[in-house]
Amino acid sequence: RHKVFGFRAVVIGWDRRPEIDVSSWDGVVNSEFGADQPFYRALPDMADCIDLLGGPRDVRYIAEENLEHIALGHRRILHPALPSLFSSFDASTGRFVPSETLAFQYPGSQIDPTLRKPRSPEALTAAAPLLASLSTLIHGVAAYVDAAYEREQRQRSGPRDSRPVAIDGGSARPAEVDGEVDGRGERGGGEMSDVGGDAVTGDVVSGDAISGELIELTPSVDEEGGKHPSRRIGPGRQMLSDLKALVHRARSAGDEAHSAINIARLDHERCAADNGASGTADSADNGGSGGGA
Repeated sequence: RHKVFGFRAVVIGWDRRPEIDVSSWDGVVNSEFGADQPFYRALPDMADCIDLLGGPRDVRYIAEENLEHIALGHRRILHPALPSLFSSFDASTGRFVPSETLAFQYPGSQIDPTLRKPRSPEALTAAAPLLASLSTLIHGVAAYVDAAYEREQRQRSGPRDSRPVAIDGGSARPAEVDGEVDGRGERGGGEMSDVGGDAVTGDVVSGDAISGELIELTPSVDEEGGKHPSRRIGPGRQMLSDLKALVHRARSAGDEAHSAINIARLDHERCAADNGASGTADSADNGGSGGGA
């Protein structure tokens, strides 16, 4: 609990000396040690922030002398960021158990002991079908992207069609258009039909190097110098290229994970079989000794 402001918080890190200028802070100005002490990063309880600080707050930076331990019954603190930093809450000790990532940043931190336990053969067996399904899905996506990429290449190298194209369920077909299409992919008298939802938005898809436009109509110059509309059919070429590389990496990762699961499962089964054979041999030896006696 913060001695000055009263809110409860969970410590998520600390600095031996403050990394920023805290000399003018209300909680530090009248403190005994000022900035010459450790400072702790802490996530405050949301209810306490609303009651005591007037609204939600993010990470607080608190001087060591302003922190005080609280009774076990008051340590259940709520903040939306807690699950990303802690694996669980141990009610018996009233402490949040840090994730492996957080514990790695502060060596010596106690983590959930179950995270160190090897996975059981039953867990591996249960995970194998799900991983196999995921691998099949990734392969299917990869095959679709490969086909789309090849189609894009053929469309770009083949003769151009002056009609606009709409995307429908992964296949390209001419769209019904009222009016003429100009060099910007626009026409008078309405909008392109048969292109539904968010198909023609021009939005960039962000995340892991995927970028591009779903449909792009741009003017090009022919050999005689005249302009005519040219098209990218389906996803833009760069987007398809990026997506192709991405799904291939995902497919490789899925295959490796699937193989690792199978190898681990076989190792467990082999160990279990060896232990069973050893136990049978021991029983036979004991039985033989008993008979001889």
